[in-house]
Parts: sequence; structure tokens; C-alpha cells
Amino acid sequence: MRITTVVNHFWKWFAQHAETYRRLYKKPEKEINYLLDELDMHLRAYCKQLHSMIGVDHRTGLCTLIITANSKSRYFEKADNLVAKAPRLEHWEILSLYPPSPTDLLLDAYFPGIGIDPARLWFCPLHNDKPGCKKDIIVYWELYNPDKDYQFRRALSMIIHGLLGERVRALSIGAVHVSNLSEAHCKEDLMRLEELPVFVNDHLSYHFEVSAAGKLRPRE
Repeated sequence: MRITTVVNHFWKWFAQHAETYRRLYKKPEKEINYLLDELDMHLRAYCKQLHSMIGVDHRTGLCTLIITANSKSRYFEKADNLVAKAPRLEHWEILSLYPPSPTDLLLDAYFPGIGIDPARLWFCPLHNDKPGCKKDIIVYWELYNPDKDYQFRRALSMIIHGLLGERVRALSIGAVHVSNLSEAHCKEDLMRLEELPVFVNDHLSYHFEVSAAGKLRPRE
């Protein structure tokens, strides 16, 4: 009963303040941060591991509220259950977990000037004989520099999330290794990183599927 009450309270509160959040990015930065903190505070009353993100399409006026579990798959069901109870709100789209997103827009927004072209990233899977399990991969970039490894890995993580979305990334890809393209032994076997969604679909979805609860299970 308590969970139901908390869920109902969250959506009632958000519906009352939806117009304020629709105009969020027209406000001063200090007020933006306060409102985002307030939103997450209400969300944490339901689950401390969930967070929110608000996006606004200024061309259409459509706003998006994303409930994310920060790729922690054990909390995907919590996010799904919350969003399943969301009210219909004019001008709003409410999503459970980050969806696939254009990688160039993500890089421009969060890593301006980093100089990574997703079209010039390559990958190959690492050896793994268990069908349907997460695939470890290695990503190659011709300009990869170990001295700037941290920044590149952060940007790469965002690119992969953009290509696959939060749910598929967490359930299908294991460890991600990086190296300079010059270190690749069989360049003819490499695939463009942009082909990662096709690779995941071909090598995982044949045996497994994502259930409504956000869990990887054998395909029926």
C-alpha cells in the first residue's frame, strides 16, 4: 500500500508542477538546479536509485521526462512500474530509461570540442562462448591517447548509451576495452561502432529477449 501511495503522490505532485518544468530551461541556472533537485527528491521517496532528466524540444514544445536507473538493471523494474502509472499530460512524453539518442547531439551537449567522430570508431567482440550472455567488446579509435583515457572513456560510454539506449546497453554489453586503431590485429574483421545495434540484435536477440520487467530471459 505504501508504494502505491508514494507513486500516486509523485505523479500528483508532478502533474501540479508540469507547467513549471515545461519552462525549466527559460529560468536562471540557480533556479533550474533547485527545481531538478526538488524533482529528484520526490523521486527518491519512491526509489533512491532512480534519477530524472528533462529534455525540451524547442521546435515543437514537446517535453520529455526520463526516469533512469543509471544502467543498474536491478532497478529497471522500479522505473518501469513508476512510468506505467504516469498520467497523460499535455506537451509531455514520459519514458522509462534513456532511449537511443543521436550520438552527435550528445557529444556536442556534454563534450564540446572533444573531436571524436562516432563514424570513425571501430569495434570487435572479444571471445565469449556462452550464447546470449553479455558481450565484451574492444573499441578502436585512430586518435586514441592513453594519456586522455578517462575523457575518452566517458565520451565513449555516452556514445554507446546513445546507440543502444540504457536498457539494451546494460543487458547486452559487458566490459568495454579501448585501444588505438594501430593496435588492431585484424582490421578486416572490425565493424563500425555505429553497427553495434545490429550486432547486438544478431548475436543476442535470437536467443534472448527483454521482458516487461526489464530482465533478459530466453526467447519463447
